[in-house]
Amino acid sequence: MREEPPTGGGRRSGGALGWVIVLAVLGGLSVLAWLAIDRGLPSAWILAPLAVALLAVEVVISRWRPSATTRAVLAVLFVTLAGTVAWQLGAGTRPLDWRPFDSGAGPGEPGPLAGTPVMQPAVPATPGGTSAPIPTAPPGAPPRAQPIAPPASGPYDCSQVVRADADIDAIRSAFGATNWRASMVEVLDRRYPDGAWIVRQLRDQSFFDRWFVMGRGDWAAAMTELGTAVHESAHIVGLLQRRGFTHVLALGERERLSFPIPRTFHRAEILDDLPAEVRRLSYSSTYLEGQSGAQGFEMVLDELNAYTHSLYVATAVARELPGNMRQSGRDGLLAFLVFTQTYLRVARVQHPAAHEAIKNGEIGRATVQLYDRAECALALSAPHQNIGIDDEMLRGVLRGMSDEVAALRR
Repeated sequence: MREEPPTGGGRRSGGALGWVIVLAVLGGLSVLAWLAIDRGLPSAWILAPLAVALLAVEVVISRWRPSATTRAVLAVLFVTLAGTVAWQLGAGTRPLDWRPFDSGAGPGEPGPLAGTPVMQPAVPATPGGTSAPIPTAPPGAPPRAQPIAPPASGPYDCSQVVRADADIDAIRSAFGATNWRASMVEVLDRRYPDGAWIVRQLRDQSFFDRWFVMGRGDWAAAMTELGTAVHESAHIVGLLQRRGFTHVLALGERERLSFPIPRTFHRAEILDDLPAEVRRLSYSSTYLEGQSGAQGFEMVLDELNAYTHSLYVATAVARELPGNMRQSGRDGLLAFLVFTQTYLRVARVQHPAAHEAIKNGEIGRATVQLYDRAECALALSAPHQNIGIDDEMLRGVLRGMSDEVAALRR
């Protein structure tokens, strides 16, 4: 009797089911991989779906023995999935370097921007009351950064952003442990409306609450913690509005910045280029070391925006602080202006491709706008001496630096 050759019965009986399974797995994992990239999740969350997809294809091929045509279709599907993810990971983007937004402080821990009560002026940066020598700009470098201009004469007008004279007497009088949250939002509504708008954009309103520790029953403490809460909320609102590899910065209800994320370098690389007195500050260790230091230039700008919000809040409530209390509202913003100038200089000298990507991309225009907005916030805060600790030292460092942002203006 002649023996019949194998007919591929497994394929005939299970081919349809195999197609359904493979298409469902590949489609579902494609969505998961995209969401992982879109939300900036760690690399394991992005690469694991690819591994599962490969395993699923292997199981289908070995179990149902598809025809050569079916194998080719499966290969095209898998290569498309893998290629799309690889392109998204490598084509001028840096999602694998993303880290959760973090001020460096957990609930109950004061971060670099938290209010700091002091009974005397801040200690000078170096013995003798003078700051360390500031490096001079190399030949051919951009001109030195100019002193901060008043709001009315600068390129960015923030004179109406903060309403520091708005009446909050009734809010203060009624403030207590049972209505502290509503009181804080109402303070923002009256003194800094963009801050109130940011808080209302949070999907999880409890995120705003977590930054209040002592301020849930103490008015002065609440005034120092309010800036931190808005700062961190601005990070999250920008992240919620982000799509794919377009970075979004929430400036306010009527103003938003967005730009494609270019391939840049870890901001930790600028640490050694900072003056010693700046390296000693907690801002340097918090943002330029460890996992946070592995973030790129888009996250320098994200912090610059968040610290601008912090200073707007600090300016709005500066008169609410007791006479013996000072807050580091200006320090964080000045530190990130220094970081921005330093990052651009390191990019120009050591990473020309990254510098060109910043200079010629939408991120360059965003940098200019954020920088001008930050300078306006600093000028607006000038009458309030109680919202700075190391601000004079940082201001001196900034004025002695080359103005790298000038090259981005066009």
